[in-house]
Amino acid sequence: MVFTLGPPELPVACTLGPTDGIERMQRWQRLLDAADPAFSRAGNRLTVRFVEPAGHSGVLAELEVLAAAERECCAFLDWDVSSAGQPTLTITANSAEDLDAVAGLFTRPAHRLPD
Repeated sequence: MVFTLGPPELPVACTLGPTDGIERMQRWQRLLDAADPAFSRAGNRLTVRFVEPAGHSGVLAELEVLAAAERECCAFLDWDVSSAGQPTLTITANSAEDLDAVAGLFTRPAHRLPD
C-alpha cells in the first residue's frame, strides 16, 4: 500500500492558498535547517532563537521577511523579531490553542531549550 501526503493543512484563519502555503513552509524549513533553532513555549507564547552560522549572515534578514509575510496571512498571531544577541522570533497568540496552529513548525524535540 502506498500513502501520499497532500499539501500541508494551514490554520483556518490563514489566508494562504495551498500552493503558497507549500512555498512558505519550504522557506521556513530551509531557515530552520540552516539556523539550528532552539525554542521555549509558555502558554500562549513561543520563543524561537536562531543561530547565525559562520559565513551565513542572512538568518536575521530571512527571519524578518518571513515574519512580515506571516503577519499578512496569520494576523491572529503576533510575530515579533528581535536581534538582541541572536535572531529571535516570538510568536504570541490570544490562547494556547491559537498558537498550536503554527507551533509544530518550530517545536521539533531536538530544539527544545532547557527549562
